[in-house]
Amino acid sequence: MKQVDNLLHITNDLSKVKNIITQGFKPSYAVENLGGRKILIPMVSFSNLLFRDIGEEEVVDYGSYGVVINREFAVQNGLNPVIYIYENSIVDKSITNLLNLSLVPQTIDILKDITKGKGFTKITDYIKFNPLPREVKELINSIDKHTDDNLILAIKKYAEEAHQNVYFQILLSKPYKVKNKNNQTRIAYNEREWRKGFLDLGIIFETKMSGEKNPEFEKWIGTDKPHFNEPKNILKIDIENITHIIVEKEREVSELTNFIKEEFSVKKIDDLLATGSLKIGTLEKFKRLE
Repeated sequence: MKQVDNLLHITNDLSKVKNIITQGFKPSYAVENLGGRKILIPMVSFSNLLFRDIGEEEVVDYGSYGVVINREFAVQNGLNPVIYIYENSIVDKSITNLLNLSLVPQTIDILKDITKGKGFTKITDYIKFNPLPREVKELINSIDKHTDDNLILAIKKYAEEAHQNVYFQILLSKPYKVKNKNNQTRIAYNEREWRKGFLDLGIIFETKMSGEKNPEFEKWIGTDKPHFNEPKNILKIDIENITHIIVEKEREVSELTNFIKEEFSVKKIDDLLATGSLKIGTLEKFKRLE
């Protein structure tokens, strides 16, 4: 049975390819729209496609340069295929509900302090949350100054664990349909995206719990990519695990070959090229060879 084993990271500049080869894949925030909310997710993305699916008027049109790795190697290094979801589908609603149900209870230990004030009635008379599901409202309003601290701590830990798990779902979720920069709708599912997510870098929502705009969201939207350069956040790929390097022009093949020989060693690169473990060529060449 024929299968597509390549994961392609496509870009628009030769210098970016050189940086990836020598330094690794640096993550950046990408905007996703899940549950009716815009979210920034830190990631490095690939497409599990044939070479013929790359280019103008094709499935992916991010540029004519790229670095390709093998799918099995990707699995071993924590990459996953994304989960494509319809807007308002069961999965989309479930992610939203789990997020909303687990968000406020994480602050339950702080909320108890409010109950000690003079003339206290119920917590939601003092603090407003948006959104606030009925179940969460009933939970926090059941707390008073007599509520056992161990119970509060247990609820807090439970909520934190649930919230962490829904973050993992968000990290690997993507809408089935998206709009491009020209506001045209396209089927994102066709890209067959794989992702390396970086949960430790944090997921950022466009709005806060209060419903106000989140300045952190605006900051990253206006920041040039890549967003993260620290070694601990870089997906480093050894040259031996790169299967193809794509360039736009034929003359760039020799330029890039000489570049990687200088960065690594002539013998190593000659061996990889001779055995076919590494291939360097134009996108059009790889399309013809498929």
